[in-house]
Amino acid sequence: MRAWLACLFLLAPTVGLASSCALEGFEKFTPPPESEELCGHASVPGPPAPTPPNDAAPEEEFVVALRVLRLKTDKDGADLGLDLDRFCSCQGEERSCIPPEGQPEKLSCDKAMGRDNQMPALFSLVELALQVQDLSERYSLFAELGSWGIIFHVSGYNGQPNDSKVRVAWYGSEGTEAQPAWDGSDAWPIATSTLEDPANVNTPKYYDNDAYVTDGMLVLSAPVGGIAVAGGNTRLHINLSSGTIQAKILKDNLGRWILRDGLIAGRIPQVELFRMVQSFRDDTGKPFCTDNIFWGATQDAFCRGLDVQTGPPEPNKACNAVSFAAGFDADPAVIGVPKAPNPDSPGCPTETDPIASFTMLGCPPPPNP
Repeated sequence: MRAWLACLFLLAPTVGLASSCALEGFEKFTPPPESEELCGHASVPGPPAPTPPNDAAPEEEFVVALRVLRLKTDKDGADLGLDLDRFCSCQGEERSCIPPEGQPEKLSCDKAMGRDNQMPALFSLVELALQVQDLSERYSLFAELGSWGIIFHVSGYNGQPNDSKVRVAWYGSEGTEAQPAWDGSDAWPIATSTLEDPANVNTPKYYDNDAYVTDGMLVLSAPVGGIAVAGGNTRLHINLSSGTIQAKILKDNLGRWILRDGLIAGRIPQVELFRMVQSFRDDTGKPFCTDNIFWGATQDAFCRGLDVQTGPPEPNKACNAVSFAAGFDADPAVIGVPKAPNPDSPGCPTETDPIASFTMLGCPPPPNP
């Protein structure tokens, strides 16, 4: 069970977004003055003015791998997330959707500047179950040791604080063959599930040809699609909806490009929370089924944690997704060879299958106070 909880929340932010590849644009919102005074509406910076081509300046290209993961707050202890629904719920504005019956009021309220991110509440539950003090430290250590990774490939960048058109591709990795040295020489094998051609690392499934850099902030969109993450016998699949990724694009003291104060933000549709559990295999290949002692708490969290909708906000409609955000830093790396995942082990029988339970029975009534 510990392995399930650890992998569930460790791998949820990892990017292996399975859609085809020209990415859908994400929403950028500039609030009206009266709303801005109340809240601020945390959002990504808009693109800069079109950047004229400069044939004299060579285009920059670099690869980085995620090294630090932040699951609750940013490095300074502030809230993570973006205002995904364009509402500052409980901050002078109404909720963007109708919360589930029995949801604690604080779960439907946004964080500072309208940030939508309900995952820290679930991470706290995980820390309690795992009897660990800090999941971010735990999972960053796994990345540091090369046990799993997200690889970003940035190309067509002019190397300046503003660039109106940059290409960013990203891949999932099951980890390096040896512990990374983090000196820019580490080759990260690329999961074939993140490639159009499983034999060719130059055919990423996941990319944004219209990413940009504004005042040193790299911004790209992540589409609606499936996440496929694997490492050893462990498996996890999840769907994010309408995601956004941003990070400061900098150089380290050796002149190498790095990403700092990164943010992955998006929505997890409710049914995908249960499908995520159904797809899970722990490090021995064992699934997580409804006869597990922690199933009741997991089910209740998935049923009553909804705070956003997968599409545009509709205050008269029910919430149907959970908001998600995670912070990261990424350091120099090398794209390695394609590597196929191990085959999945058998899942739960129908009578204890999480998605079958949700499909047939839905969510139970809220527990008595």
